[in-house]
Amino acid sequence: MTNFHQLLNWTLKRGSHLFPGPDGGTCINEAAIVACGFPYQPVQAHTDMPSCFSRPICRLALFLNDEAGNVERCQRALNTP
Repeated sequence: MTNFHQLLNWTLKRGSHLFPGPDGGTCINEAAIVACGFPYQPVQAHTDMPSCFSRPICRLALFLNDEAGNVERCQRALNTP
């Protein structure tokens, strides 16, 4: 992804997703993959992550992401001053 600011404004959602459109929408692990410079890929389990990612951390992140509601995921626009 060439525009990291766009990634900051993605909406974190429960479950796996197709590559987000202009309004965003991924799980935390899918966003982490892109933030690290890898091509986007859907993530349904911690084992879907690239091998350089910590499996225990990815598993915990996936659990927390999927168990949290939108309020708990702290949905907010990061483009405000």
